Amino acid sequence: MELDSGARTDTGRVRQNNEDSFRLAPAIGLFVLSDGMGGLACGEVASQLVVDTIVAHCRAAETDASLELCGTHIADISDAANRLVSAARLANHVVREATKEYAAGHDLSKPAMGATVVAARIVDGRASIAHVGDSRAYRLRADETHSSSSPTTIRLSRSRYDAA
Repeated sequence: MELDSGARTDTGRVRQNNEDSFRLAPAIGLFVLSDGMGGLACGEVASQLVVDTIVAHCRAAETDASLELCGTHIADISDAANRLVSAARLANHVVREATKEYAAGHDLSKPAMGATVVAARIVDGRASIAHVGDSRAYRLRADETHSSSSPTTIRLSRSRYDAA
């Protein structure tokens, strides 16, 4: 299966800095977008940590199929989907730890960082989608778009840390 991909981000009209990060890894069928949470001190740091962690975890699993999952295996979903959920859980952990480290060195009146994420992994012609927060993936078919959100959305603990 041949895939064409591309990505672009824009600061938008509200903020002066761009808190979006993305990474395309078409060689392993992985596409990740993270949006730093506006109003927090380091949304751009969190979003970069998220995309870097997800891509690194999935790439590591490509070379070591026995790489342990972060969290429990979910029955009735593919190995690729389980790996993507594992990567999102690991990214959540990484952001939480970075937040604690940042908060320890700063007097914060608000949480330091957080990010949403949407990631797609395409293996053997099947797409697995993971999203945390309000980031969504959409399928375009016959000029109609459909949201990826569903009642079976995986919920992770918040990637925010209250310094108080």
